[in-house]
Amino acid sequence: MAPLTRAAFVILVVAFLFHLGIWSVVAIAVGYSIADSLDRYLEERQTKKARDAIYDDLMDGWKQSKDDPKYEEKGDWLRLRLTGNDQIIVTRIAELLWRMR
Repeated sequence: MAPLTRAAFVILVVAFLFHLGIWSVVAIAVGYSIADSLDRYLEERQTKKARDAIYDDLMDGWKQSKDDPKYEEKGDWLRLRLTGNDQIIVTRIAELLWRMR
């Protein structure tokens, strides 16, 4: 059962038990619906911020290695720099994955 259906059921049961009027039930249902929508919006926003932070951390801050120019370094991490066709392929795959999310 969906959370909205459960909430509607609980609201109706409570309204029956406490003999609430129809306008009170409507006000409670509308209030719950607004709060639920706001909660989902804030959760999606927080998830997007976390995803963007991971992406930024992965892409930014890399510098060319002093020892070997074929590599990039960031703190203790070292990775191979992509050039030419390899970079194009990886960029296209990254764009595809970015659109799929």
